[in-house]
Formats: sequence, C-alpha cells, structure tokens
Amino acid sequence: METQTAVMTPVESMQPTQQTIERVVGAYFSALREMDIECLLELFDEDAVSWDPVGSPPMRVRDKSSNYFRVLSTIFAKMALSEEEVFVAGSEAAVRWTGVAMLRSNPREVSFGGISVFEINEQGRIQSVRSYWDKPALMARL
Repeated sequence: METQTAVMTPVESMQPTQQTIERVVGAYFSALREMDIECLLELFDEDAVSWDPVGSPPMRVRDKSSNYFRVLSTIFAKMALSEEEVFVAGSEAAVRWTGVAMLRSNPREVSFGGISVFEINEQGRIQSVRSYWDKPALMARL
C-alpha cells in the first residue's frame, strides 16, 4: 500500500492558521468594544484598507490624516460589536456580528447588526476589512 503525502503549495504555506485568524478577529472586536485605538491600529498592516460599510470609499486604516478609529471614538461614546458567528476559510474570516451604538451627543443606545469579512496576511495582521451594514438606518435611529 502506497502512502501519499500532501504537498502544500507556496500560497498555502504562507497563509495564517485558523487559530491566528480567530485570535486576530477576536482581538479586533475586543479592542473595538473597549475603544482601545492603539490596540486596534496594531492589528492592522501598514497598508490595510477598510470599506465600512461596503459602498463607502475605501479608507487606509493607519492613515494619520483620516484615522477611522480615532474619528469613531470622537463621535461615539459606545460602539460595542459582538461576534455571533465566525467562519474561517483560507486567509479570511466572515463574521456575523451584533452591535450597540451610542453617540456622545445623545445618550440613547441603538442596536444594529452586520457582517464583516477580514483578510489576514501572512504576518497575522489585518490586510482588509469589508463590512456590510446599514449606515443610513443606524444614523437615522441615533
């Protein structure tokens, strides 16, 4: 009986592990709940891009002139997202999440939900995030 050995292609061998992807995604949501901007930024690659929500122009996450997370923290007193389901495939994770938001100017909490797709690079950093949620509906309720 002949044994066959699986051969990994160069692309497969450079992909982050499922555990790495789950750890990075978990750290992202945890840091966002805590509004820990420095921790959030450390999770992203230098050239990382975010579409939040998809349909908006892409933003360079670590661009100091328009830092997305710093802007969020000045507008929202609370932006707490919780992972409901995480699906990992290859170097990506799709996450169904629920959230509670509250503006600094209005102490009313509003619930909402969405899906974010994370691409994690071989260094274990977020390369891109594409988030799907209804921004106009959320802002109208706040």
